[in-house]
Amino acid sequence: MSENVVVGTGTGGLHPGKPITRQTGTQTSGGVREGFPSAAPAETTGAKAVGGRQQIQESVHVAETKTITRQITAQDIGAHLLSMGFQDTEFNVNFSSLLLRFGIELSKDNLAKALNMLEGTNKSMTMQESVLVLMSKGITENPQAVRILGDYLASNPQLASQILSLKGSCSNLLSAMSSSKALLDPNLIGLLNGLLSQFENSLTDMEREYSFNSKNPSVDRMEFMMEIAALRALLKALSDKIKSKEGASPQELANLSGSINSTLGKLNGVFDNLVAQTILSQNTQKGDISQTNYLYYQIPNSFGNPPKNFEIMIGKDGGGKVSSINAKNTEIIMSMETESLGKVSIKMEVRDKKVNFTFNTSDEETRSLIARESSNLKSKMTSINYETTGLLVRVNPAMTNLKQYLINFLESDHLLRIDTKI
Repeated sequence: MSENVVVGTGTGGLHPGKPITRQTGTQTSGGVREGFPSAAPAETTGAKAVGGRQQIQESVHVAETKTITRQITAQDIGAHLLSMGFQDTEFNVNFSSLLLRFGIELSKDNLAKALNMLEGTNKSMTMQESVLVLMSKGITENPQAVRILGDYLASNPQLASQILSLKGSCSNLLSAMSSSKALLDPNLIGLLNGLLSQFENSLTDMEREYSFNSKNPSVDRMEFMMEIAALRALLKALSDKIKSKEGASPQELANLSGSINSTLGKLNGVFDNLVAQTILSQNTQKGDISQTNYLYYQIPNSFGNPPKNFEIMIGKDGGGKVSSINAKNTEIIMSMETESLGKVSIKMEVRDKKVNFTFNTSDEETRSLIARESSNLKSKMTSINYETTGLLVRVNPAMTNLKQYLINFLESDHLLRIDTKI
């Protein structure tokens, strides 16, 4: 983002993009004038008769004010922290700077909430980013959400490989239950077999037909999360039941318990992945200067070796809770990785029937291939009544990672401060 952000000081905090200044005049015979811009040059004293009474015009001397805009410094932030009752430690100063760069007001209340959300974590950069994202979306008292989103941002788990691993774990659990007749009632085994087989089919459907169409999804993300939550509860209950079972051999008990725990672990991984995507797709609570609202999905691609994700972001129009997708005015960003092309991201800026493309690749060979095919892309866009207004292809490995778009910080030198001097 290229625009500068003006940061002014006020009693409430440091405000990104909201300059707050105070200009002070001098005392006059009528009292103290404060908070107003400079008046005109001082008037001379004079007197005139009005209705038979004499009215005196007092001299008013108002000093000219001078406004200076400069980059905000660590010392400015440290001084503000002390004024709010916080220590000006290196961590607090850096974290406060991060709040401002993310578009969050540096107030006493906001900083206290953010620091409280970091408690119990390793306070790494990804955990700090997780806290800021959650705060912008109005989620401030959920330690589990901090952990889930922080882990997601740190490792970017591959939903495709997670689903493949979960399918294998479900198959192993089915086999373990079939050979554990001393531990489980045959009717219960039959019921569990049916439920797990149905869940495996859902996983297969998710791999083949996963859709990010929020109006008519082939796989409803929230519905799938509810299925996982129900299956987790069932397996936990089953695990508790077999622990108290008498007459079972230790080996048989260990095999079934191991299969259940393995499946639970895989279920937790997929569930956390979907929760993180859901959080990232939520609207912010209010419009701000650095973050936009978007719909975000990981789409499993099991055809690669190993399986990789296809990630997509669709920008929403407007800020705050009411923003929604406007197909005629949006940005679509996709990221993928294949064996032949490596990592590639595509940013499409859509303005009515005009589209501007930016391709970021991980190596020169892929860049050259895309550039050679650019005329073909333009022709296909024309065939569906879209005009290609620009097409840039560049080697930029950092921008092939969608996290650069998901967590978009302003550079610190874009934070400016207004000082007013008399």
